[in-house]
Amino acid sequence: MPVFLILLLLSACSSTPVLKPVDDPQASWQQRRQWLAAIENWDIEGRIAIRSYDQAVNANLHWKQDGDVFAIEITGPLGQGGVSLHGERGTVRLISGDVDEVASDAQELLFLHTGYVVPIDALKYWIRGLPQPNGGSQHSLDDQGRLAQLSQDQWKVRFRAYELYQAHSLPKKVFVDNHQLSVRIVIDKWSLPQS
Repeated sequence: MPVFLILLLLSACSSTPVLKPVDDPQASWQQRRQWLAAIENWDIEGRIAIRSYDQAVNANLHWKQDGDVFAIEITGPLGQGGVSLHGERGTVRLISGDVDEVASDAQELLFLHTGYVVPIDALKYWIRGLPQPNGGSQHSLDDQGRLAQLSQDQWKVRFRAYELYQAHSLPKKVFVDNHQLSVRIVIDKWSLPQS
């Protein structure tokens, strides 16, 4: 077998480590939850698919969060079209085509201009693998002590895949559904501050 094929096989095997189940998933979850809650600054790049009963959109996603300040860019294939949401201190600005509007609520502003009720405030937590604080929720854990599924505010959140980043697992695929809307987020790249 040629050397390059052997190297290719070895690199493929090393990129997806198999994790053994932890002894106590609940204790692992409590530790994870503290670590995840402490992450206030992050940056993700990936893809988003939003579907309602009569519409669907597939787009690229770039979300930068710095405490309460955020910038969300949703762009079509090859950068065509899109929506930008920028928020800080109770003010959100949406820019899309010839629209440039400011409001106090990101979810409401996005609905007014796209017709989609996307739970932006909750997604800030769900995308990290956390329930939104100060809201009732039910969840189930996987054998690593990570969220497998979450029900909160009439939304069902499924964590379909995780990937290792800085020795911790972060969500790779987050599927969010309610009776009107389906949101699929695939995260291709996480960036966190160096600790």
